[in-house]
Amino acid sequence: MASTSTVLQICILVIISLFINNSKLVVADHDLMKSQCEYTEAPALYMQCLESDPESEKVDKFGIAMIIVNCMSNNSRTAMSNFTNIEKNITDKGMKMAVTKDCVGKYPEVIDNVSMVNNHLKNREFDQAADALAKAIASKELRRGVYKKDTHTMSSIQSPLQISLSQSGNIRRRWFNPESQRKVIKINGVKRMTTVVACVNMETKNAASDNVVIREKSKEVMEAEKRVLVGTYARTPVVLASGRGCKLYDVEGKEYLDLSSGIAVNALGHGDHDWVKALVEQASVLTHVSNAYYSIPQVELAKRLVASSFADRVFFTNSGTEANEAAIKFSRKFQRHSNPDAKEPATEFISFTNSFHGRTMGALALTSKEHYRSPFEPVMPGVTFVEYGNIEATKKLIQRGKTAAVFVEPIQGEGGIYSATKEFLQFLRSACDDAGALLVFDEVQCGLGRTGYLWAHEAFGVFPDIMTLAKPLAGGLPIGAALVTERVASAITFGDHGSTFAGSPLVCNAAIAVLDKISKPSFLASVSKKGQNFIETLKQRLGSNPHVKEIRGFGLFIGIELDVPASPLVNACRGSGLLVLTAGKGNVVRLVPPLIITEHELDQAAEILYKSLPALDSNSN
Repeated sequence: MASTSTVLQICILVIISLFINNSKLVVADHDLMKSQCEYTEAPALYMQCLESDPESEKVDKFGIAMIIVNCMSNNSRTAMSNFTNIEKNITDKGMKMAVTKDCVGKYPEVIDNVSMVNNHLKNREFDQAADALAKAIASKELRRGVYKKDTHTMSSIQSPLQISLSQSGNIRRRWFNPESQRKVIKINGVKRMTTVVACVNMETKNAASDNVVIREKSKEVMEAEKRVLVGTYARTPVVLASGRGCKLYDVEGKEYLDLSSGIAVNALGHGDHDWVKALVEQASVLTHVSNAYYSIPQVELAKRLVASSFADRVFFTNSGTEANEAAIKFSRKFQRHSNPDAKEPATEFISFTNSFHGRTMGALALTSKEHYRSPFEPVMPGVTFVEYGNIEATKKLIQRGKTAAVFVEPIQGEGGIYSATKEFLQFLRSACDDAGALLVFDEVQCGLGRTGYLWAHEAFGVFPDIMTLAKPLAGGLPIGAALVTERVASAITFGDHGSTFAGSPLVCNAAIAVLDKISKPSFLASVSKKGQNFIETLKQRLGSNPHVKEIRGFGLFIGIELDVPASPLVNACRGSGLLVLTAGKGNVVRLVPPLIITEHELDQAAEILYKSLPALDSNSN
């Protein structure tokens, strides 16, 4: 049997964990979620919800517990540090609850009771602290007439939040069915549909079974996925539930440092304040109208992209592969437009080894990995692959009247974080000009600040006719773009291409928030500096390992090439709370963290990578 102190600590930790990792703040309503960064607003909002619907008393006790936790910090900046201190003190000095002045006067009964809990804990009087905590949660002043003030000792908080303060061991979670808990409530006079989430029937068992029990929710989701989704993804066995900054949390509450960024998408991390604000504001006004009409955010985003690049015009899409499909069509139309008398205008394309341009049929034809293409052949004909960086071999292939365009990634991502040389890109520019072909830079992964330059090609001083973008542009929402010169745009007329969803007001407004932040010189300088420092740290910590062949990168676009498959290292990192990707032939660890990541977080990542290296020895043996 565990002591009351142990169970009390578990209970409070679970409440805190649910508060931190479940950003819904009990009631998952969009308006309520606006208050995430203002924790002191949450108690009042939750009380409004409770008062509006007497039927919700089933979750009141959980809600009151959340209010107590909310009262522990007066703003988002201090919340995490307070919770971290609480967690630390549990393991060595006993819990110290951080109660702020912000709640004094609003909920005096809670303050009094929590103060009592705090005092008992300081004196290591855990039985008395348990009683005080239970009384605080059941305080009648927080729910009119629903609870009667208990004058006797409470050792257990009953249904639906059952926390037995006298039982021992582990914690089991069960979650309400969201559909059964949806209710219409009034907040500031407006009816809202809400979903109430709570932790129920938390029992105690021996610690040895913790991992088995705690994975039940993930297992359930994974099994459901197999039943209802097409099996196109070999997913990592993690079910992610929420994120903040550079951290992600799975459904069991485990924290991960995210160096994958949704495959180089979440440049501003998770839940960026300005991005969320732009999204919410636009969603409340106008989300979609199609390209049959004009919309302001689309025009504003295009103006910013043109002003910050070589381009004169923009065509919006929904993804990177769509952007490359547009570039394929524009290239062929350009050749037909530029050579109206040609019996057979140039229609062929040059692409390179290790390239990746997408999975739709045209972009797939430009992607070099055969296992991507072979199941779907015949793909678009007329594509020739040549060794990446090989000037002599490429020189023989670019021909007037035959080559419509050359597609190249200035820095290959999926291929293994390989960079072209300035000489190679200069040659391509010259050869395309001589042959009347277009030069297309695919910056879907390497563009928009990832390398420390706004556009990766700026580092080489070579500029394309078309540049394709996507991944980070809208901070996680689906978007792509083909940026073109006026010479290319002049070949395109009404009806030549189109999209129903592309360039919607909602997505474009979010993209403006992303572009405005990333394009600042100080932001780009910080990416470059952090990248240089991180690469140097990785070389110092990992470079001497015999399996590490090379550590290379540009800004925060980094690859660790190994002489063995990278999967064991990736898996070991995940087990230690670090999410990274593979690239190349499966032997490259790809690091593409949010561009906002801190030096401290990068040091943490380097430490985990270093400590995970023994997994490579096990694999090689």
